[in-house]
Formats: sequence, C-alpha cells, structure tokens
Amino acid sequence: MNKALYHIHVDAEYIAPQFEEYVCQNLGFWVADFLHESQYESWEPQRSLTYKTDDSQDFKRVFISTRKYAKRNPGQFVGYIEGEFIACDMDIVSKEFDPSIKLPFKVHTKLPLPAQFREGEIHVCFLKKQSDSRLQQALEAMGLHPCYTPKQEGVMAVLTCQGSLEQIGQLLPKITTYLQEAGGGANCSIKEEHIAEWWMSDPGVKLHPIVDHIEW
Repeated sequence: MNKALYHIHVDAEYIAPQFEEYVCQNLGFWVADFLHESQYESWEPQRSLTYKTDDSQDFKRVFISTRKYAKRNPGQFVGYIEGEFIACDMDIVSKEFDPSIKLPFKVHTKLPLPAQFREGEIHVCFLKKQSDSRLQQALEAMGLHPCYTPKQEGVMAVLTCQGSLEQIGQLLPKITTYLQEAGGGANCSIKEEHIAEWWMSDPGVKLHPIVDHIEW
C-alpha cells in the first residue's frame, strides 16, 4: 500500500485533452477516476488525476506547476486542485463484523460556501465485495459519504468526511476505535488528510459537503 506523505489531486468537472496530457506527461500525474454509482448523489469528480510524493519540495514544485498551467490556460480546466499532507494512514486488522458495537456519532453536513474549501478530511477505505455490507451501512449512518474507485485487487469503497481540522480531529479517534472494535472490512484502512494547498477554477465549482455539526 502506498503511504506517500503528500498527494496532489486534479479533480475536474471538465478537463481538456491538452491539460491532461501536460500534467501526466510532464509532471507525472496518473488517472485515478472514481466509479459513478447512480443510486448515490454524486460528489466525486468526473475526472481525477493524482500525484504522490514523500518530498515536500517536490510536492510544492508539482502543485505550483499545475496551478500555473491552469491559470495560463483558462477554459482547459473546470474543477479544483488540492494538495494534501497525509497526517495519518492506518491499516485496520480484519475481523468478523460485530453489529453490537454502537455508533459513536452522527455527522450532519452542509454544502460549503462559494470559494470555501475544506481544511481536512477522513477516508475509510475497504474492498467493497469482500467486506461485510453492514460496515458500510454503519459508516453511512454516521454521516460519511460513499464513493468507489477501481483497484487491482477489486473495487474499493471510500467513505469520506470533510470539514475543519478541529472537527476532523474530534472524529478521527472515534471512527478508528469503531473500526477496530466492529471489524467487517477487508483491506481496511483509515486516512486523515490535511489540506496544504488548493486552487479552484471558479468559486462555483461543485465541492463535497462538509461537517455542519456533530451529534454525539
């Protein structure tokens, strides 16, 4: 599993072929698209490109180069570029799901204001078909939003919560403890990400909901 400390995502509602060609061939991005499940309201981008590194200077170089290209070529990209620091990336030991473990909270979300960007996020990832479906049901009941991404070992479910660093810091230990006690996830991990850099093509870009308040 890749544990790189820095991630950059080019998340596009629209991306011109020449923009994608530039960042992939010259900067080293690769395609990391999500699957679009019709039964859910879609928050994932139409096109997602990713870059990972352990070097902070390399991270800054690639982010700045990507942003400069986007600014110099208006109309080639609609979406946002985010640079993340991976504050926590923990594997969860697999075990049989225990439905008796109580849900620790319920997150209520809202859409961010125009030009407002999240400060941090939590991702809970596990192989969808190989995991107990009750785990995903529990995480959705807590208020995490699901999306899916294809991996070599199978389709990965990614349950996400986004908000301020204070909110994410409150939620992370509760979700981690729940995953460790409840089980049910195959190749399960939890990741905390802090936003280090971000840029939007315009303030009206569609963004994932953020935490409004937490019901403990």
